Amino acid sequence: MFGNVSASAMFQIIVFAIIWTWGCRQLRKENNTLKNKVLQYIVTLIIVILPLNFMYSITLWKDILYSYSFLAILICVYNFIRSDFKLTVKDIILLTLALVCVTRFRHNGFIIGFSMFALILIINLIKQRKIKISTIFIVSFIAIYLITGIPQKVLSKEKVLEEQNTSEKSIYRYVNGTLLHAMGAILNSDIEMEQEDLEFLNNILDIEVWKENYTPYTAAGIHYNPKLNGNAYAASKEDNDKFGDMFIKYAKRNPTVILKHFIKLNTIDWSIKEYYSLNSVVLENSWISKISGGKYDNHPKLQRMHDIIYKYTIFTLNNGIIYMLVYRPATSMIISTMLILILAINKKKIRYLLMLLPMYLNIAPYIILITSQDQRYFYPNCITCYFSILLLISIYTKNNIKAKKVEKVEI
Repeated sequence: MFGNVSASAMFQIIVFAIIWTWGCRQLRKENNTLKNKVLQYIVTLIIVILPLNFMYSITLWKDILYSYSFLAILICVYNFIRSDFKLTVKDIILLTLALVCVTRFRHNGFIIGFSMFALILIINLIKQRKIKISTIFIVSFIAIYLITGIPQKVLSKEKVLEEQNTSEKSIYRYVNGTLLHAMGAILNSDIEMEQEDLEFLNNILDIEVWKENYTPYTAAGIHYNPKLNGNAYAASKEDNDKFGDMFIKYAKRNPTVILKHFIKLNTIDWSIKEYYSLNSVVLENSWISKISGGKYDNHPKLQRMHDIIYKYTIFTLNNGIIYMLVYRPATSMIISTMLILILAINKKKIRYLLMLLPMYLNIAPYIILITSQDQRYFYPNCITCYFSILLLISIYTKNNIKAKKVEKVEI
């Protein structure tokens, strides 16, 4: 889009900076005390120096802008709650942009974008009963959604070649990759399989190779196995259906096998303890350089600074406590949930729980669709955690100041 990697990375950094500054500003509208400002600076500084954040800021992948848009949704939802569910035209434009961006940047974002749109629309309509503002919200959402789809229509030109069977008729187009992965659990169990079915599976991937490369925590060993033959069964819808029916048949014989598979597969969702190596951030590109013949080498302008940052990042990855707090998505999810629950209980307003909904909607599809322990899918957990901390600080410092003033009056 900009012609070079640096400009694209800078664009992402600026986007996050603007959204984060806007969020801090919104919180200071309720509490503009010096104490709250200083704490906001401290939290911001911590976020800036956490490797997960500064490494992702220069990661050119749609999940990053998706997560930044996620932050914008949280700020909009906070404003929606704070204003007693009122919406102004400015609120509508900002909220619509955030919802549409989340919807466009990732497939599961569709669930978040449309669910939050429908929920906010209904709540606003029930509480405020203003048809005009609801109509503006609907029209704005539809219009921005359609407009943002134009670049994809214009720039994406799919070229289908008849001889390109391997890529065009791949397993990802005809068979759910989740089932392909989960079949490994069945093959490694004591479930007896019919010879005809074993032969069918063997044509897809050698059974022994399938077994050896299966781990419940990631499908990479199967999905990207060089011996995988997608054309063996993806050449027709009939073969695809046959594979699906076969999976259901054997899963019914011992559902516990499949249940254990998905529980282990989703440890990234719920477990602070790490059971399998997490795909987190790329620290160096020597392996990319090797497979590209040096084409994608990077040459730091400040090598000494580069080395210092690299060693610092390695330290955080190797330190058990820091790793658990910073890199485990489950930790961010638990902290976010606890903070918002504390806030809701303290304020005696269940409405604050609405701020947790986007995070849980983001997690929900991965319960059955996740194929690897990849941190970037759950970066919104961290975003929610950061904003929850800011929100709690803002509200509690304000409450403390009020309490002190009341005490002085009583004395």
